[in-house]
Amino acid sequence: MPRFSISPRALAWFTGSACVACCTLPLLALALGSTALTGLAFFLEPVAAVLAIATAALLAWRWWQKRQAPACDLDCENGKAPR
Repeated sequence: MPRFSISPRALAWFTGSACVACCTLPLLALALGSTALTGLAFFLEPVAAVLAIATAALLAWRWWQKRQAPACDLDCENGKAPR
């Protein structure tokens, strides 16, 4: 079985590089991802306005529809609710 040998200096450089990559790469990905989302939001701003108007319209329609529904008629004299 071959034995893997590495000098202490090379091992130190490898370990240091791995540590820097481990700490730096997630921060770099976060920065680049945030920039990409900001750029995408610039192009999708008209879509967001349409979605906001559609949401407001659907909520208003649901509120109006709920007000038009008849109230439940409970028969409280015998303690039973209709099924």
